[in-house]
Order: sequence, then structure tokens, then C-alpha cells
Amino acid sequence: MFPLGIFFGWLFWCHFRLKRVCIDKKTIFVSNYLKEIQVPLVKIENINSGLLSRPRLITVKFINKTLFGSSIVFAPPSGFFDFDHYPIEAEIRDAIGKAKKKRLLKVK
Repeated sequence: MFPLGIFFGWLFWCHFRLKRVCIDKKTIFVSNYLKEIQVPLVKIENINSGLLSRPRLITVKFINKTLFGSSIVFAPPSGFFDFDHYPIEAEIRDAIGKAKKKRLLKVK
């Protein structure tokens, strides 16, 4: 019975904490499949991916705390032999850079 509890605890920790993520030019949309929030890309502090985890996970850390906390984790679609960074990770980084650059231009 105890090993079964450990298994379900691991399953919950690994999979139920995952979020669904979409982005556009200014906003990241985060959903836990029941609620969805929108966070401006300029409010993202950093983004990291775990190269050794399976499935590979991407963590997005926010500057301010959100409804889902100060960071979220999602698993992008991938193949089994992906050993480099995901295209979605680069896409999010580029979108964050562009949003922050536009924000700086508006301030000046």
C-alpha cells in the first residue's frame, strides 16, 4: 500500500502541476484546464528548461505572483530524442525580448 501512495504522489507532483501555455505578441496565456490567466510578457522574469527530465519541462518564472503562483511548469510537445532546447522556448524568449524592447521604446 505504501509504494502505491508514493507512486500516486509522484504522479500528482509530475503531471497535475503542469499547465497549458499559449502566447501571442504581448501576452502569455496560462491554464490549469479549469481557469485561465493572462500575464503580459514583460512580467516574465526568466524561462528555463530541464534537459534531463522526461518529459522535458519548461519553467516560467514571473516577476509578480499570479493566480498559479510565482512560476508555472509546462511540457511542450516533443519527440523522444530531443536533446536541445525546444523551439517553443526560443519563441517565448524572442517574444519576451520584443515585448520588453517595445515597452522601453514607449517609455522614452
